[in-house]
Amino acid sequence: MKILNHNHLQLFHNKHIRVYLYNGDKYEGYPYDIAPHKNGFYLLPKQIVIKDIKQYEPYPYVNYQSLADIKEISPDELKSFPDFGNISPYKPATKLFIFGAGASYDFDMSGSAGARKKFPLTKELFDDHYKDYCKEFPVLYKQWATMKIKATNLEKYFESEYKKTKEYYHPETSFKLLSVQYYLGHLFRSLSNDFIDHPESCYQTLVDLVNTYSRRNNEKVLMVNFNYDTLLDNAFETTLNVQLKDLNSYTNEGNRLLYYKPHGSSNWYRKINIETSSELQLYIAAPLKYFALKNLSYGEVRSCCSESVTVIGSVEDGIDNSQYGILKFPELLIPYSDKDDFVMPNNHKLSLDRNLTTVNDIFIIGWKGGEETFLKKLKEKAVDVKRVFCVCYDNRETAERIFSILPHVDIYFFNSISPKIVKEESTFFNYAKAIIESDELIPEGFIKHNLETYSKATNSKLKFVG
Repeated sequence: MKILNHNHLQLFHNKHIRVYLYNGDKYEGYPYDIAPHKNGFYLLPKQIVIKDIKQYEPYPYVNYQSLADIKEISPDELKSFPDFGNISPYKPATKLFIFGAGASYDFDMSGSAGARKKFPLTKELFDDHYKDYCKEFPVLYKQWATMKIKATNLEKYFESEYKKTKEYYHPETSFKLLSVQYYLGHLFRSLSNDFIDHPESCYQTLVDLVNTYSRRNNEKVLMVNFNYDTLLDNAFETTLNVQLKDLNSYTNEGNRLLYYKPHGSSNWYRKINIETSSELQLYIAAPLKYFALKNLSYGEVRSCCSESVTVIGSVEDGIDNSQYGILKFPELLIPYSDKDDFVMPNNHKLSLDRNLTTVNDIFIIGWKGGEETFLKKLKEKAVDVKRVFCVCYDNRETAERIFSILPHVDIYFFNSISPKIVKEESTFFNYAKAIIESDELIPEGFIKHNLETYSKATNSKLKFVG
């Protein structure tokens, strides 16, 4: 329901609501219109009495002009609690693996004709190699030259565009970011499908190694993947002979290996519940054209999305109760420089919170450590971590971010700049195997630093995450 002014807001007095802004942001809370002559209202986390107007300022302020939709949250939804399945029969996890873009980057199926079959880093998302994937998103396709120029610091550019939609009403920019969301989902889903039968799967080798350790020790292992692609997902299914058929199957406590994708996945989507008509059927394969035709903002589209996330290829994916078909909204986070969040379901977040508390060793593969939300979670929950093993293109960048949240740990840098490190014949595979199988042995090939030795060696003045 669209709220236009103070009088309409009274319909939701003392009710818990979910608010959608036109730029795609979403907030929850109780509405407080403390000054009806103003143009908006505050959202507070609970029904409380505040006498001083300054006390409202830490909470979200919603301007009526920026509002796309508002919905009351049902009591049943408020009372619901994530189902973790049965109590785990395995020992608590002591090992955590974190994967970033560098872990998938060395997969390459480029042909002799010059067509590139390689997962892009963020700065490469608008290289001409990937232009054909963007053709069905005309708003973005027409700005390809501009996007190429901005690609030198794409996260900062997306951040500035996002802030533009926050500071004043800018529907064109909002629609461009919506187009980016669909482009990223299409690009990484297409590339992932091309790599399903890749003969050289380092992910499969690593999953097999971790699974062997888990079975031998009857212990859970945590795997956090910030990539949109489904290479690691496929390695889970083929190596462990399981199906990630729905989101509960990623983190069910009956699993030995628990799998988290904080920034979403190219094979996740929310169903868009909008009017069903014969007209809609024409746009099933091109939803952005439908949104443009109906002049729907980013926030209006999100407000039409189902609360549950569906995995492509799952049983739920095949269920369609509409008359003419459904539109799909890709469930992934655009790479911003400062705006960081988790888009994985709430039960995944709570499962991660529960299991991080026992971790002693962290293995980082191709991850820069730039996700502030996750870093703060590690700082808060992973208090027993003693060792971090790091294999990245820029070890220094990752190390400084890890030391900023876990200053007491020892970090071991693998003496290589290539993240293509988990093939069975590689030296890193042998190192990882030895480390996993022994809490004492630290093989040669790693450079060890604590905060003091690292600061002296690099002359670094570290900023610590609060």
